[in-house]
Parts: sequence; C-alpha cells; structure tokens
Amino acid sequence: MIRLGAALTTLFILLGSAGAGADPPGGLAPAACPAWKTAVLAVRASDPEARLLEVVQGKAASQFLDLVNAMPPVSHVGGDRVAVVFAPDADAFLFVVGEHGCATGILQVPRQEIKKMAGVAI
Repeated sequence: MIRLGAALTTLFILLGSAGAGADPPGGLAPAACPAWKTAVLAVRASDPEARLLEVVQGKAASQFLDLVNAMPPVSHVGGDRVAVVFAPDADAFLFVVGEHGCATGILQVPRQEIKKMAGVAI
C-alpha cells in the first residue's frame, strides 16, 4: 500500500504540472502531458496484487465518468478513456482517466461506495 501511495503522489505531481485544462489547437497533445498508458502502467505496477479490471473508451467512458464523478468523494474529471485498477486488499478502486492520449486524473473511490452502487459484496 505504501508503494501505491508513492506512485499516486508522483502521478498527481505530473498531472498537476501538465495543465490538463483546454485541449491544444488541432487536438494535439501538449509536450508536457503524462501519457495515459504510462499512468495506467505505473498505477498497476505500484502494487503487485493490482489488476487492470476494465478499460472503457469513447462515449461509454464519458457516461462512466458521470457515474464515478458523482460518487464520494465527488470529482469533476473528464476524459475519453478510463482504466479501472483494483487490488484485492485495497480499500479503494482507482480510475485512471485520460483524454487524447494524456492522463487527466486519477480518481480513488472507496470500495464501500462501489459496493453501494453495485448492490453487491466486493
């Protein structure tokens, strides 16, 4: 769990410095944007038990983010792809969000919130 925290801290610093605001002209990724795939791999590698459960893309990702953003803690991250990462002993699901190939955010949603939403034991 400590390794996961260190990986997340590094990714949050990278995301904060990337200026994940408006898209650059022509839809090109800014040179300083952290790559979404790299962020997914870093989060996954930070815990040997973590698994990539799902990748949602396009319109489905937008709809999925509407749901995830509304869960406590409420967030406002947008993107066109989401990777769902979870480790069996973790207290939270991690959602690595990206847009146009850049990582735009990492959302942590407590296991209990996912359990309430799904109505099943996790």
